[in-house]
Order: sequence, then C-alpha cells, then structure tokens
Amino acid sequence: MTLTNGSTLIAEKLLTQAGIREEFEQLLSVEDAPAWKPVRGAFDYAVGACGVDAAQMILVAVHPWDIHGATRAGLQTAWLNRIGTPFPGPNVRRREGWCMSVES
Repeated sequence: MTLTNGSTLIAEKLLTQAGIREEFEQLLSVEDAPAWKPVRGAFDYAVGACGVDAAQMILVAVHPWDIHGATRAGLQTAWLNRIGTPFPGPNVRRREGWCMSVES
C-alpha cells in the first residue's frame, strides 16, 4: 500500500515506470483522507484502509516530517536517506545500513 499527498494517478505512473507497481495492493491518496500527511488523520485513514493495527504497519519515507507523523500515529517507520545527512530528530537508530528508524 502507498499513501501519497499527491494523486494516485501520479503514483500509479511512477510505480509502473519503476517496474514495481505490482508490489502494491492499494494506492491511497490523502485526497480521500481527512487530512494531509503528516497529520495523524492521514495515517489513520491508511490504517483503516488496510484493516490492521497501526503497529503492524511501517511507513517508508524520504521526508522526516512524514516519519515523525507516522511515529505519532503508532506506525513503525523507516527513513530513506537519499542525500546522506543525519536524521533531524531524536531517538534514531540505524538498521541495515540503508535506512533509519525512529523510535516512538
């Protein structure tokens, strides 16, 4: 599942071009949620769409503010560090050498 602040049509196009569209069962947009990321309502919408507990989900994102919002909503998180800078926040631990996770 994906959750974007943009349109699902754009997400569909980008994921298809990258050759990974089939890896995602659902493409969700905050256009259908009560709020945009990083507001909790966006993540609650995604949790409801998946029908699982927030703690069973993981948000993988490049934007630190989305990581912080997802953490506050109870999701696990993984930060994709595209430019090699330190994560701008507390309670960070490294995993697998390629992403960061923020502990709640």
